[in-house]
Amino acid sequence: MAIIGGDWGQPATEIASNDDGSTQAWPLIIAVDGVAPGIGKSTVATALAARLAERGFAVDHFREEDILTRPAYGAVAKQFRDIGRVEPRLLLEATASYLADSCCAGVDVVVVDSLLPFIPSLLAWGHDRRTIATFVQELTDVLRNTSSVLIYLDGPVEQALDRAVRREGETWLPWLIGRFAGAAEPVTDLASLCGHLKRRRQTTLPLLSAHGWNVVLVEDAQRRRTEEIVTLALDALRGPWRRR
Repeated sequence: MAIIGGDWGQPATEIASNDDGSTQAWPLIIAVDGVAPGIGKSTVATALAARLAERGFAVDHFREEDILTRPAYGAVAKQFRDIGRVEPRLLLEATASYLADSCCAGVDVVVVDSLLPFIPSLLAWGHDRRTIATFVQELTDVLRNTSSVLIYLDGPVEQALDRAVRREGETWLPWLIGRFAGAAEPVTDLASLCGHLKRRRQTTLPLLSAHGWNVVLVEDAQRRRTEEIVTLALDALRGPWRRR
């Protein structure tokens, strides 16, 4: 495991958000991402959310599919259903709205499965590196009041995809390839899909590092038990998140 980025995990910034002048703390944001489908992102996110809830935190487990039903992301969901892609501006506005809602609702920790920092979606929709870099910079600004960390599950792309196919069935792979039809470099078969996912990793990690994101890189994630990864993630936390 490696930690990329600066100091984090300190008590969250407080804001005056209630009519009586009392304050609410911004939640801790834990995003779980990884090199490819099948690497274990959803399994780890679910286990991490459960462990934090057991420790007494108010946890919002934001699953990947929830983006289509959460009120703050209503405009995002509508545009995606209408045209199959979303303007980066809408993602930024929706994320800012969601964070404000979470703060007012008293959420301590948000565990986000596969969404933040939205780089996979932006690449799949054909955006170039410059556009994505600008988006990451603006998203970093949206998150400026929060403590946040990204747990990145790393490993061989081919092994992860093989696990996913065994889990989902043979019809899943053609469906996945079709999701990347709008990518800048065509994805038409397994080889080009693996190439796209490897380029995605090569884009994601350097960009996040350049913008000061705190990334816990879990190497050989496909060989590790879920509980081991969750423990690694929790051990990396600092401040009150680890002590409770």
